[in-house]
Parts: sequence; C-alpha cells; structure tokens
Amino acid sequence: MTGAQSKEGWLTKKGHIIQNWKRRWFVLGDGSLSYYANVKDSRPKGSLIVVDGEVEPNTQDKKKECCFSVTGMNGAKKKTLVIQCESVRERDEWVKAMQSNVKGLEEEARHVKEGDSSDYVLPTSDKAGLDDFELLKVIGRGAFGKVMLVKMKATGELYAMKILNKEMLIRRNQVERTKAENKVLRQVAHPFMVGLKFAFQSPEKLYLILDYVNGGDLFAHLQKQRRFPLEQVRLYAAEMVTAFEHLHSQGIVYRDLKPENILLNFDGHIRLTDFGLVKEEMTPDAKTNSFCGTPEYLAPEIIDNKGYGKDVDWWSLGILIYEMTYGRPPFYSENTSQMYEKILKDPVRFPPQVKVTDATKDLILKLLERDPKKRMGCGDQDAKTIREHPFFEPIDFDKLMRKEIEAPFKPQLSGKEDTSNFDSCFTSEEVQLTMVDSHLSKKHQKQFEGFTFQAGSKLTEDEEED
Repeated sequence: MTGAQSKEGWLTKKGHIIQNWKRRWFVLGDGSLSYYANVKDSRPKGSLIVVDGEVEPNTQDKKKECCFSVTGMNGAKKKTLVIQCESVRERDEWVKAMQSNVKGLEEEARHVKEGDSSDYVLPTSDKAGLDDFELLKVIGRGAFGKVMLVKMKATGELYAMKILNKEMLIRRNQVERTKAENKVLRQVAHPFMVGLKFAFQSPEKLYLILDYVNGGDLFAHLQKQRRFPLEQVRLYAAEMVTAFEHLHSQGIVYRDLKPENILLNFDGHIRLTDFGLVKEEMTPDAKTNSFCGTPEYLAPEIIDNKGYGKDVDWWSLGILIYEMTYGRPPFYSENTSQMYEKILKDPVRFPPQVKVTDATKDLILKLLERDPKKRMGCGDQDAKTIREHPFFEPIDFDKLMRKEIEAPFKPQLSGKEDTSNFDSCFTSEEVQLTMVDSHLSKKHQKQFEGFTFQAGSKLTEDEEED
C-alpha cells in the first residue's frame, strides 16, 4: 500500500505579488502544503491543497536548479508556489514527497482496520468510531491535520472532528501536548469552553469529536469590524475571566490566549478552544519555564525566562482586551525581537483617536503590570479582584454563567450547517480523509494508549483491556 508522504523543513518561497523571497517553515501532510513564519506557529501564513496538483522541478535554468513549483487549490482558485531549496538533492526529496501526495491520496476510511499500518492491535470498544459520522465540510487546517464538520448518523447532531496525524505528532514531539489537551478537555466542563464528546483512533490518526461552534473565531470578526464596541468587549472579556477562573481552580494554566482560539457561537457567546499548550498541576505557587505561546501575547516573565505561573493568563487577557478595543495588540512589531523588547520595556499607549472609558484603560494597565506579583489577578484572589473591577460593574456574573445576558452581537447564520464564517480556502476543499503511509512501531503506538473517550462515561480503553 503506497500512501502520502509527510515532510517538513525550512524553504525559501517567492512572493506572489511583490515577488520577494522569504524563508518559511513548510509542512506537507494530509494532502496539503502549509507554510509558517515560525516553527511553533499554529496558524499558517498560507496553504495549498496538493491533491490533483502539479509539481515540477526547475531543470531548464541552471541558476534556479534548486527550485521547484507546485500548483494546487487555494480556496476555489488555482495557485502556484515557487520554492527554493538549499540543494538539488533537497529539491528532489521535496518533489518526490509532493508527488506522493498527488498520486497516493485515497480515502482513509477503507484503511482504518486493526493492523492496517502496524502489528499493534488497537483496543476495541463499543464507543463511537469513524463509521458513526458523516463527513460534511472541511472547516480548518493545522500543522498536524484538519478539522471537519461532521454529523453523527444515529442522532443527526453536528460536531467538529479534529483529525491529527500520529506520525507528525511524534516527529515534532507533540504527543504529550496532545494527550494533555485530551485530558483537560475530559475534565473541564464550562459554558464558555469547547467540550469533548468522543475521542478514538486508527493506527495512523487520532480523532477528537468536539462541540461544533459555527460563528467563526474572534480573529476573523476583528478583521471585519476592525475593533469591537465596548459592550462586545466587556461580554467577551467577562466570559474569558470565568473560563480562566475555572481552569485555574483545576490547576491548569492555559498559556495560548489569542483571538484565533476564541470561537463565537450562534448565540453570540464565546467558546475557548485549542488546549494544546496547557500546563497542568499548577498549584498557586508553582512555576514553569517552558517558552511557548504566541509572541504578541507573551507575558514579560515568559520572555525573561524567570519562571511563571497562572498570572501569564491575566496578562494575555489584558492584551486581548486592548486588541479588541483598539484593533491591534499594544506591543506589536513585525520584527519578533523588537516586539519582545517592547513587551519588556515600552509603556502601554492609548491612541487618542479611539474614545475609550477610563475604566477600560485602568483594567488594561492593571492586567499589563509587568511585575506578576502586582498584576491584577495574582495570588489567591485570582479572578475575584478582576470581577470586582469597575469595568465589569454592568455584568451579573451569575446570569452570565447561565447565559441569561443577551449578546450584543450575533453572527449571521442561515442554519446549523452554515459554514460561511469559516475560511473558504478550507470549506471549498474536497471532503475526504487522506490515507497516510505510516508504519508506527508498537512502542510508538503505545504512546497513544488511553486516548479513547466518551462523554458521560468514565470508562477508558485502558480499563476495557482488563
């Protein structure tokens, strides 16, 4: 059985309009070629569907012999990328891997039986599996797979199916983070967080069945509206306060707040998603040193490598409130090193052309306090002092938790299956599961034991084997 090869690495890409050359981190897998500004970025700068695409090495011009071009679908349009490698050998390796994707992609559904990719036998159960879902639309892509809108055949319920490539998780040392996300999603239940309904696996892939939230993410809505009015900012911020409060009470630090990770539901309320960077078992005084997160939202103590705790979440909330209010993060720079310097040293500036209440400015300043011991939300009080700030005076938090506060903005939706709030470059993709040529060993497969889950049941696959 021949499958689609996965590959990743630094390459230099020719700009489509300005035609300058930029170094990007490329990831090939699951039928798409995506490129990122940095290795750790979760959102690609661009992507191309290589199914039925064309890949051609440059053999005519000796000066460009290390280049190749790949043509595929970007949304509903055809697009060609011109890419330069360090050597002819590297070029040939990428061309071969890409041609494998073009020729070898098939529906994985025919190849998910036990032992199809290895001699490791997956635990069996009567829980939900791939055959229980109808695939409707592709609604997102990441470095390790894609997200699809699916319908459960037995109930007609809609869910988001997050599909992760095991081999790519192993190669990029993301297995533990994926398991942590699975674990956290199981244990937290909150009105403003995405919930996990099922989790299962094939020899090649992991499947997370999550709440389907169809209003789009805050990043997309910010791009359309440029900035949000006060009532909108206040509601989203209040809901984030309750979400962080709940996570912190469970000893969990989120560490990756940004507009892309906040989804808007049909009712206008938010749902926090993507728990891949969470840190567990964080007592009130515990510290960790891992450098992770999105540059614009990093707290000073993360950049300084001084050790940090839950207070980094409150810093990121301050950044989010500022961005929702003014349309961009307070310390933004295209140069990441300069941005870190700004985070460490620059004062918070409030553009005078945007009329903002004193309470809004005061809350932002107190959340963006560089000393975590003085930052609002620090210590045992955690969210209590933030809830009591004058900015949140109009909010009844008990009513908020019951969703009895009417949202000032609701996304336009024609029905439950409406995917218009998702990027058309995803929703226009052909709906299929891609077969991966993976031969993971027993040792590697064992890393994914305990992944299976069904909401409302405490039974895991580890217990099923007894």
